[in-house]
Amino acid sequence: MCTLTEDVVLSRSRATSLGNVKKLNCWGSGLSDISILRKMPNVEVVTLSVNEISSLEDFAYCPKLKELYLRRNVVTDLDEIHFLKDLPCLKVLWLSDNPCSEVQDYRSTIIKNLPNIEKLDNIEVCSEELDDVLSDKNDLAEASCNDVNDHEVDDLTSTENNGTHEMYNGEYSAQELLDQTNKLRTQLGLQPLVIEESTEDVQNSIPNLAEKRPVSCNDTGLNSSTKNSNLLSAVLLLLNDMSEDELHLVQKEVDQKLETIRETSNDLERSEVFTT
Repeated sequence: MCTLTEDVVLSRSRATSLGNVKKLNCWGSGLSDISILRKMPNVEVVTLSVNEISSLEDFAYCPKLKELYLRRNVVTDLDEIHFLKDLPCLKVLWLSDNPCSEVQDYRSTIIKNLPNIEKLDNIEVCSEELDDVLSDKNDLAEASCNDVNDHEVDDLTSTENNGTHEMYNGEYSAQELLDQTNKLRTQLGLQPLVIEESTEDVQNSIPNLAEKRPVSCNDTGLNSSTKNSNLLSAVLLLLNDMSEDELHLVQKEVDQKLETIRETSNDLERSEVFTT
């Protein structure tokens, strides 16, 4: 067990006492015991990514904490976020690459329990996402890493297929999807679809999409917004109408977008290392 000590804290933060520490960066230090944080009530930014931290309890003693970076640690139990519920200033949280981030409804659970969070894992929490989560009557707070087993994944696949069909059977959902599809078709220089064709295409395409798309613990989070689901389905429908050259163009654009995302993530990781 590697313990974070007062000497290390004062050296890294350049503070004269633990009570004066505002920012702390101990990225990649192999730390597992960070109980010294309980003596740092004024700390605002903590960077402890790439360590061996398994609990969030010590952060409950940091009432002024605004930003917490804990990527690539060993937090297994998502219930640990309860220790952050009484931190009114906490706006930025990064928990990706912890075992708990693989839990079903991971993002929704965090947002529901920490509604003041503005950015989670480098993704902004928009007002629409927050409203969707807070309006959900299901209690997500009891999620744990054992929630999803092979049997439950099969159930999730079946539920997802049925729910998707129901979502597009209504006139409003079909019209909304048509609007999304035609907007993208216009941008790509394609002729718009009529409502009869669009509805039939959607109903015929959804089962195939469900069969081909792999199921993961994070799928439920993606389906929390009807708008996002409709947009995804619209994009997938467009692919069916594209020529080989057009598909190569789309692939190029996607590759460029992914590269931009990776570069942004790397820049943020480097900023964690150099934060003082």
